[in-house]
Amino acid sequence: MFFRLSVDRFVDTEQAVILDSEVFVFDNWDESRLYDPDTGNPRCFYWVPAIPKPTIDYRLYRGSAFLLHTLPGLEGALDYASSETYRRHISGVVLFSTANVAELWRRLERETDLERNLDQLFNHQEALAFSDHDLYGIAVDYGLFESVVPTTLHANLLGWYDNLDDAGIHSPRPVGWDVDRAAAVVEPGLAHRTANGTADLLPSQVALLEQLRTLEGPHHPLGHIGPGPSSPWSTDTIAVQRKLMATTAQLVRLAHDVRELLDARQELGRIADERLVHIRHLEDVYASLQSEVADLTHELAG
Repeated sequence: MFFRLSVDRFVDTEQAVILDSEVFVFDNWDESRLYDPDTGNPRCFYWVPAIPKPTIDYRLYRGSAFLLHTLPGLEGALDYASSETYRRHISGVVLFSTANVAELWRRLERETDLERNLDQLFNHQEALAFSDHDLYGIAVDYGLFESVVPTTLHANLLGWYDNLDDAGIHSPRPVGWDVDRAAAVVEPGLAHRTANGTADLLPSQVALLEQLRTLEGPHHPLGHIGPGPSSPWSTDTIAVQRKLMATTAQLVRLAHDVRELLDARQELGRIADERLVHIRHLEDVYASLQSEVADLTHELAG
């Protein structure tokens, strides 16, 4: 929802990359890997885990599929998201086409009962969760963007994720991308793991860290700062969006009623035309009978 609002109001770009906090950017980072070399289309990354993921993960997949499964052609999305062959799209790097995101949300607003589905997903279905990565990935998987910004599915992860012993992450791995080496040089304050000092670092790396600690700059560990009070504009923006959705739904219902009235008017017009034809036919029959009666009366009088 937030990304959708951002696309409409704040993101002035054709594509956007989201990096998870678990991702390490390597020295050999190459943005060309985000695109298919044969077609130039943006990629949507996926992987099929070597072992089934925890239950919470499938709640994410199914919740994402829940918003999509009433779209034409996606009736089997919920079953697919529960299967062991499901293409998992929660990866360290996710590339979104903003045009695709906007089109997907327009279709959900236009072709599904989005307000009810969101309420069910977040307020009533404990067995469902949500992942914007997989919402987008499932849409790519089912070919919803072929007429917008065609996107190529790519079986690979760009980065590092939590289960480093999973074969689905280690194979295939781009040449020169060493997860263990990357993890070893990260400042412990920035890593999502228990800090163990400098025991895993090379002497040259320890010397570099000591030198960096004496300097001012953004390379120091991030502090744990609370989010603070929410900005009133976000609440107001969401309220406006919900009002717009309600108004749009009302307009759709009114348009449906107008179409039904027009159809009824057309049917009444057809019935009126048929009635006129019958009246004219009866008038012709009546005139013919009058003529025959006049002839018979004339003959009898003679």
